[in-house]
Amino acid sequence: MAVHRQKVAEVKLMIRPAKSEHAKLMADDLLQDIKEEVWASGGYTPLEACEVALKNSAYSWAGYLYDELACLFGIMEVSSPTAGNFAIPWALTGHAVHKYPFTYWRGCKDVVKIIQPEFPLLINMVDARRQYALHWIRRLGFKVYDPEPWGKFQMPFCKIEMRSGN
Repeated sequence: MAVHRQKVAEVKLMIRPAKSEHAKLMADDLLQDIKEEVWASGGYTPLEACEVALKNSAYSWAGYLYDELACLFGIMEVSSPTAGNFAIPWALTGHAVHKYPFTYWRGCKDVVKIIQPEFPLLINMVDARRQYALHWIRRLGFKVYDPEPWGKFQMPFCKIEMRSGN
């Protein structure tokens, strides 16, 4: 009896430019905690959140794991007289990120390495109920601040921040 071994290919987060049709696909697969977060932050439905994020982004991508749409993510650029120049990184994820967490983790680290030189200050707000996400964000190198009321419904959100060189 011959023993056959399958070759295991290294799977990576495959990144493609995001298109408007990705919004509907991701909205249909959005994780429940993210649905709750986008509602708490701006009163958005999953589809509205995906469409608004894509529309307002300077750069946006669709991430695939094993040919499954796993996430939409991007960068919104901000220039403010009071806060200065910074970028808002965002990600909306589907069920594939939990099916392939290590592959997604490696992809996230690679993306941060790529965007950080171009955007030396990254800031966003994350729903404080999403402890798993906040742990993930800390491991990526972001500073996570204590929760404060934020968003449409003044729910507890944590400011996250990453500066080049930190």
